[in-house]
Order: sequence, then structure tokens, then C-alpha cells
Amino acid sequence: MAEKNEKNEKNEKIEKKETKSKENEEVVDKKVKDTKKEDDKVKKEKTSNEEKSTASETKKAKKVAEDIKAKAEEVEDKLKIDTEELKNETKDTVNQVKEVFSNGDLKEKTTETTHFLKTAFSDPFEAIEEIANEKNDVFPKTVILIALFIVISFVSQLISLIRVGGNYSFGSNFTSFISSITSPIIYILVPSAVVFLFNTKNRRKITTIISTITTCYIPTICATLVTLLRNLIPDLRIITNPIATTARALSVILLYFGIKNILDENDDKHYMRKFAIIYVIISLVLLLLANIPLIYKM
Repeated sequence: MAEKNEKNEKNEKIEKKETKSKENEEVVDKKVKDTKKEDDKVKKEKTSNEEKSTASETKKAKKVAEDIKAKAEEVEDKLKIDTEELKNETKDTVNQVKEVFSNGDLKEKTTETTHFLKTAFSDPFEAIEEIANEKNDVFPKTVILIALFIVISFVSQLISLIRVGGNYSFGSNFTSFISSITSPIIYILVPSAVVFLFNTKNRRKITTIISTITTCYIPTICATLVTLLRNLIPDLRIITNPIATTARALSVILLYFGIKNILDENDDKHYMRKFAIIYVIISLVLLLLANIPLIYKM
């Protein structure tokens, strides 16, 4: 009987151990399943986040591409010039130039130009601002100034050729004569054309741009007059050369402010880069034209 009881106890212990073992296995299985579920959940979240991130990046890239395309279209629209409008303005400009010399008293217009020069010398920045913002129409006066620029350039070249022209051929002398007439015109028209192309907002008339550029170049016209004096009296070179160099430098400074007013720029940092680009383009065009002596001589 005792043996039977002992046997029963052993069986019970074995059964308990097996039960406990099964329970442990179930617990382990449950933990494994829970861990697997957690891993699956983390993987799903990670995949979802990656998909969201990819979608977000794709959306951003698409937006950037759309912005670039819109900006390109905007720039293209800004750079488009109404051909008909340009033709009409050019025709109107030519007609105004003709009127200056065909209508009215030329002496009176010369007097008015002299008065304008006094005003420009007394306060050049204010004068340029008023012209650029079309508050003061001085185109007839600037036409007289351009004509004066041509005359001074021609006379200066004539004196120079009288002094040393015998050392050169007829063709070379003739080319110098022609370029002395065309160079002042090119010197004004090239910057005016470049600025006109950049003037995409609050577009100014061609006559306004030419008037502004000519006013900015008043010191350069004076420098040409100084060069004329140097050709007449070579000994004055020591004095005239620094004066001419300073005058041309002043023209560049005035040109900076003149173009700024034409383009209606308020951000100095942005405008400085734009002016640098404009000035480089002007210089390159003039340099290219300098290879055609009959047209332009630097």
C-alpha cells in the first residue's frame, strides 16, 4: 500500500512537472508570438514611415520642379519684348531726333541744354532720378549733348590726324574719321539697348533710357573735351590724363545710380550683382565692336 502511494506521488510529481513544462512552453510560445507581432508592427511602421518619407520627398521634388518651371516661364515672359511696341518706340525716337534739328530755334535749344547741364552739374543724382522716373523729359537736350559729343570727338580726331596723320595711309585716316562720328553714338546706344532688355518691370520708354544714359555720361563727354585740349596742347597731358580718367570713373558711378532708377531696384545687394552683369555685357559688346574700326573705336 505504501509502495502504491509512493508510486502515485511520483506520478503526480511527474504530471506536475509536465504540466509546468507545458505552461512554460506556452508562455515561451506566447512571448515569441508577441515578439513576432511587435517585430511585424515595427516593420510595418518603418515601412509606412519610409513610404511616407519617400512620398514627401517625391512631393517636394515635384514642387521644386514646378517652381523652377514656373520661374523659367516667368523669366521667359519678362524677357519677351513686344516687337510692334519696340518698332513704334524706335520710330518715335527717330522722329523726335529729327524734330530737334528741323523744328524750332536751334540756338534756343542750345541755351536750354546749357541750363540743363548746369542743373545736372549742381545735383547729378537728383537730375538722373527725375529723368529715369520720367518726371522730366529732357530727350531733346540729350540729343544736343550727343551731337556735341560727336562734334568734340570728330574735331579731336581731326587735330590728331593733322599732327600725325601723315604717318598713316588714307584708308586708316578715313576709318578714324568715320569712327570718330559713330563711336559716341555707339557709346550711348549700346548701354541703352542692354538696359532696355533688362528693364522688365515698370518699363521705361527708349527715349527715357537714352536720356538717362546720356546724362550719366556727361563727365565722359567732358573727358572727350579734355582730350581735345590735350591734342591741341600736348604738354597738358600731365594734367588732362588724370582729369579724363576721373571723369570717366564718375560716369560709371552715375551709371550705377541711373540704371538702378530705370530698373526700379530697391535691394542694393541684389542690384549690385545685376549691375555687374549689365556692365560686363556692355563692356563685351563694346569690345567686340572695337574689332570693327569703321563702327567703333575704343
